[in-house]
This record gives sequence, C-alpha cells and structure tokens, in this order.
Amino acid sequence: MIKNSTNPSQKRLTTLQVSLLGIILGLRIVLSFVPSINLGNLVQLGVGFIGAALSGALFGPWYALILSLFNDLITSLLQGKNIFLGFTLSAGLGGLFYGYFLYRKPASWKNIFFAVLSVTLIINLGLNSIWIKMMYGKAWAVFMPMRIVKNTLSLPLNTIILYFVFNNRTVKSFINKYQF
Repeated sequence: MIKNSTNPSQKRLTTLQVSLLGIILGLRIVLSFVPSINLGNLVQLGVGFIGAALSGALFGPWYALILSLFNDLITSLLQGKNIFLGFTLSAGLGGLFYGYFLYRKPASWKNIFFAVLSVTLIINLGLNSIWIKMMYGKAWAVFMPMRIVKNTLSLPLNTIILYFVFNNRTVKSFINKYQF
C-alpha cells in the first residue's frame, strides 16, 4: 500500500487512486508523442502542458510533482533522449504549480491564467533557459529573444486551451468525480 503523503490523517491510497495515477501517467506519456511545433532547435510548442495541468487538478501539487517527474524520466527513456535532471526538475515543478493553482479550485480564467503564467515565467523563461544555457553554452542574446516570443504567444494560447478543456462538461465531471 502507498501512504498518502499530502494528508497524514488519510490512511492510504485506494486501488482506484493508484490506478488513476497510472492512467493519467499513461495519458501524459501518449501526449508526449504528439508532435510539437518546433521554432528553431531551442523552442517548441506542444500539448504536454494539458497532461501536467490535469495531473495538478486531479491529484494536487505533490502527487502532480511526483507524476511529472516520472513522466519526464519515462518519456525521455522511451524517446531515446538524454536525461537532463534540470529539465526533470522543471517538469516536476510544473506539476506542482498546476496543482497549486488548480487543485480543488474553480477552473476560472484567473486560476488558469496564474497557473500558466507561473509556469511560463518561472519554469519556461527562468529555469529552462538556464538549463539551455548550461547545455549548449549559447549566449543569452542568441536564444532568449525567440524564447520570449514563443512564451508571449503560448501564454494566452495555453490559457485559452486549458480554460476550454477544464470547462468541458465531461472533463469537469471527471475531475469532480475522481479528484483526490
């Protein structure tokens, strides 16, 4: 049995909860194989953020963090990519942020916008830019302008997409029914 670390007063995760964690992890792995739109070799627009946000809304910040770490490691191995622990940390923090802003909270424009904004500023433009600098040794002026443009475009786009996904009747009832 797995102990529920988010609330020590709860006994253990149920079989349904463990199964749901596995199903969402599987969904996130499948989403990682949906092709991203590449803008140069340092900028990508993808749909992985939907799985991260769904994990956060269903399981809360801590389980979403753990699920995001596993997702990053598994997808890197399945796709034959090198594992860079900086990006794994970023993935985990993305789950944490989405969980913080979306777990047991209404799927309002405000909550979704602040979730996407924190991921965009702290992770995408902050940490991930540091990891790119460390890995490729490029000057900030080489890659930051394109990253700023990409994130300026993806912030409203991701917010709109998540708003409509989370306010879809089926998704909303799924979250309400299976949320930890």
